[in-house]
Amino acid sequence: SFGAQRAAGYCAALKAARILVDEDRIVLVPSYSPDAGRSGMRELISRGKNLTAVFAATDELAIGAIRALYEVGLSVPGDISIVGFDDIDISAYLSPGLTTIRQPIVEMGKKTAELMSQLIAGVTGGTGTTIFGHQLIVRESSRSLLAEADRGLEAVSPEGQRSD
Repeated sequence: SFGAQRAAGYCAALKAARILVDEDRIVLVPSYSPDAGRSGMRELISRGKNLTAVFAATDELAIGAIRALYEVGLSVPGDISIVGFDDIDISAYLSPGLTTIRQPIVEMGKKTAELMSQLIAGVTGGTGTTIFGHQLIVRESSRSLLAEADRGLEAVSPEGQRSD
């Protein structure tokens, strides 16, 4: 599923940045709804981890996570940055606007339709993989630790180590 692929990508990105993957900082939820994001964020908060940022597998989960943070008196991005995935239309209109990953949905749909047409026509083209690009859309739900470091504020990694 795309959720498992995004979780694997998240872990790979942490490893590439030489950040240890802490399973206690990962919450699996039963759906991709805002309500699941809200309950997942509450679960993460209850674990008592020192969080600076949260990556949600979908924008809907991120929206629910922001709500949970608001309900416990934490601000986004002041206390915790939130990043979603999909760049759904409402993401730009939230307050704060949601930082998210945009995919080329139209191109993905065209490729899917093309492959389905070939399958229906009986054309077999092998079992190739198509990889589409993505784009980070930075909005107000995330803050830059590098910018804070430039202003003389100390940036701290999730493990509590100062980042330089």
